[in-house]
Amino acid sequence: MEYSERLKILTQNLRKSEKINSFDSAEERESDTLAHSILDIEESCRTLLNHLFPKLESTSLSEEEINNLLLDIGEELRHISYHIKDPKFYEYLREEN
Repeated sequence: MEYSERLKILTQNLRKSEKINSFDSAEERESDTLAHSILDIEESCRTLLNHLFPKLESTSLSEEEINNLLLDIGEELRHISYHIKDPKFYEYLREEN
């Protein structure tokens, strides 16, 4: 299923939640933001699990390759962090302990 179709279905499902809708603003519907974030987090997780983490297990990596892989992993984690912080629905995750 294509990204746009998955996004549409996910957005429609999320719009059924009054809790999610309570975060809507005049400019943006929270269901749109949350659906986009979920799909982007999923994509980053797949990249980490299917490509980057397995590469770290190679026994023939040079120091430069290891450092580059760790930077690539960091960028995927940054992408995930952005999509956790973007939806208002997950605002409670940003609270300091």
